[in-house]
Amino acid sequence: MQSWQTDFTYFHIVNWGWYFAGGVLDDYSRYSICFELMDKMDGPASRI
Repeated sequence: MQSWQTDFTYFHIVNWGWYFAGGVLDDYSRYSICFELMDKMDGPASRI
């Protein structure tokens, strides 16, 4: 059985703008499957 958790959050960096952080965690192994810092919500982590 596969069970994953995802989280996407956004935050503002002064003088840089808004950024998004996305990640996927495997519940069974507790390994991080994917983590990405993006300036737009169109990276690989946002497509899972």
